[in-house]
Amino acid sequence: CTCQLIDDSQEGQAVLEGVIELLQTDKGKDVRIAVLQSLPFNDATLPVLLECTHDDNPLLRKAVIQRLQSISIRLLSIKQRAEVIQHVLLDQDSTVAEAGAELLAHWLQQDCKGDPLKMLQLLDVETYADAAALLIESLIKTDSICSQTAGAAVAAGRTTASQGVISYVEAATNSGGGSTAGGLVGLCRLGRLLQPHEALMWRCLCEW
Repeated sequence: CTCQLIDDSQEGQAVLEGVIELLQTDKGKDVRIAVLQSLPFNDATLPVLLECTHDDNPLLRKAVIQRLQSISIRLLSIKQRAEVIQHVLLDQDSTVAEAGAELLAHWLQQDCKGDPLKMLQLLDVETYADAAALLIESLIKTDSICSQTAGAAVAAGRTTASQGVISYVEAATNSGGGSTAGGLVGLCRLGRLLQPHEALMWRCLCEW
């Protein structure tokens, strides 16, 4: 694969420029998808790959979303995180939107240990409130928000997503404090105002 020739040398950078041009201009979707799947992630390629979430071809959009599962959400800037969330979840192609929801559920587990509040902290919820609300709504729909006990039951098919979210709220209500969801009500009882990401979380849960 030509992509194996990409490195920090002058020749490697020339190859990289050619591969990026191929990704952006080649009319064959199979060629572009193959390039996308083998292109390394770095400061030069990440913006190009993220731009593919706007591509006219849904197969390419889905391919780049699946490719993003191989990296941490922390490698993206806050603005890029918000844009990815909105682009993938609002995609008009249902298969692309489903792949986007799977990506966010994956990032929740991989980078935030299943805690949606930690994921919200990776966003500027005051600037990107719409993206943050879309994120929580998607995580609810994919059965990704629940207490640890209920999460195992949902995964095993012994309970529903609704019951999982209810258990999450109950865990938050009964907890005595802390920085995660389980401590939100406890923190209110202690007189501390909720942080913006905490307030948005509870707003989304109440609306749900």
